[in-house]
Amino acid sequence: MNNSDARKVVAEKHRVFGVPELLSRIIDLLYSDSQVVCLQVFCRPSLDAMRRYSPLVTFLAFDGFISAEYLKAGFTNLKSPSITNDEDSHHIRKGTDEEIMEALLNVIKDNPRLSQWSFENPHPALSAEVWEAINGTASGTTEEALVEGISFRIEMERVDPNRVRSAIEVLQVVPTSISQEALSFATSACNNAEALLMIPTKLTPIVDYSGHDHPANVIPQIKTPIAHHVGLQNLFGCSAMEQLEFLSHFNQARGIYWNITKRPWVAATKREPPTLGHWRQLVQPNKTWPYLKSLVLCCYKPKPSSNFSYPNDKAVFRGECVAYVLSCIPRDQLKLFWWYGSQMGSLAIEALSCHFSTLSEIKLELTSSLEKSGYIQRIMESCHQLRVLRAGHLSVGDMRRGQPWVCLGLHSLSLRFDMQEDRVPEESGDRICLPPASERDRSDYEVSQRYVFSRLSELTRLEEYISIPLQAAGPDF
Repeated sequence: MNNSDARKVVAEKHRVFGVPELLSRIIDLLYSDSQVVCLQVFCRPSLDAMRRYSPLVTFLAFDGFISAEYLKAGFTNLKSPSITNDEDSHHIRKGTDEEIMEALLNVIKDNPRLSQWSFENPHPALSAEVWEAINGTASGTTEEALVEGISFRIEMERVDPNRVRSAIEVLQVVPTSISQEALSFATSACNNAEALLMIPTKLTPIVDYSGHDHPANVIPQIKTPIAHHVGLQNLFGCSAMEQLEFLSHFNQARGIYWNITKRPWVAATKREPPTLGHWRQLVQPNKTWPYLKSLVLCCYKPKPSSNFSYPNDKAVFRGECVAYVLSCIPRDQLKLFWWYGSQMGSLAIEALSCHFSTLSEIKLELTSSLEKSGYIQRIMESCHQLRVLRAGHLSVGDMRRGQPWVCLGLHSLSLRFDMQEDRVPEESGDRICLPPASERDRSDYEVSQRYVFSRLSELTRLEEYISIPLQAAGPDF
C-alpha cells in the first residue's frame, strides 16, 4: 500500500474529522497543547479552523498538497515548514505558482523563529526569491535538537549557549529541481545550515546510452560550510569521488551520513570508487574532520536486472580506505560507526580500536566469516560504552578464548551465535562448516547453548536481541 492509499484508508476510517464544525467544537474543549495535537491528527482542517488556531502551530507540513490560502492562514510562530510530494501519488495544488511563492515569502517574513526546513520534490519548485529569503531567516533559540533524516538519526550535541547560532538549524532537501537563478541562494543555504541532511541538486534532463532520460545531479560548490551534521543519500548522477570532495569541506562536522547505491545509469566514468590515494589527498589526519563523532558509510548495488549487468564490483568503501578515515579522526572520539557494503578487515578493526573507549553504537556488514567472528568478540570485550551492536557471526570458540565482555550496558544486540566449540580450520575460508545434525553430539551442543545463555545473562540492560539469519544482508534503515 502506497502513501496515497494509506491516507485514503485513514481518511475513510476517521470520517468524523472531516466535519469542520465538529473539529471546532472539539478544539474549544481542549487546552492549547492538546489543540496542537488535534490539528496534527486531522489530515486537513478547514481554512477557518487553521486561521483561528494558526498562532499555536510551530510545525506545518504539506504532504501531496499545497495551497496558497492555507499558507496565508496567519502563522506567526512557525519553526519548521515541510513540503513533500510523492511522485507516485496524486498532487493537489491550489493557487498559481506565483501565488504559492508569494505566500511562502510572506510566511518567511512573518515567522522569525523559522530555522528547520524540509523539502522533498516540492511543486512548484522553490523560486530564487524563496531561497534568498530562507538565508535571511532569524536564528533559532533551542539549546538541543534531534535531527532526523531519511534513515539518518544522530542526536546533536548540547550546544554552547554563547556560540553564534546559524539562521538555519536544519536543512533537509531531497534531490529536487533548482533553477540556475536559484542555485547560488540554495548553495548559500547549504553553506549556512548547521545540519545539512540532504543536499539540493540542480536537475537537468540528459540522454544516456540507452536513450532514456535521467537527471544529472550537480553538487553545490560550497566553500566554508558550518554544518555539524551532513548526509548524502543516493545521488545517482554524482560520482563517489565528487561526493567525497564535497564532504571534505565540512571541517565542523560532528556527524557524516554517506549512502551510495550503485545504479546502472551512472556514467561508466563515474563508477570508479575513490582510491586510497584520493582519500589521502582529500582527508587529512586531525584536520579535515577534527570533531567527527558519528560516521555512517553504506553502499549496495541494486538487485540484479536481466536487462543490465553491472560491470564494476569494486566496493566504494574499501577496507584500507575506511581504516585510513578512522585513523584520521582524533583518538577516542568516535561514538557511532556504521559500515555496510564491505567486510570488516584487520586494518579497519585496528583503526576502529582507537575509538573503543568512546564507541556506543556499532553496525557492521553481516557476515558468516569465522575470521570476522574474532573481531566481534574483540569489540564486545573492549567497548565499555557500547549500547548498540549489529554484526554477523560470533562463534562460541571465540567467546571462550576471548576475555569477558565489558559492554554490560548493551541495550540492543543483533548477531548470530555459532554453537561450535572450536574454530573451523583456516582452509575452510569464509564458509561455515556445520556437520550434519545426525553427527553432532547433542550434549556438547547443549553445553554450548547454555554457555551462550549464561553470557547473555550478563547483559542485564539488554532490551532487544535479534538473531540474524546468516544469509541476511543490507542496512536496517
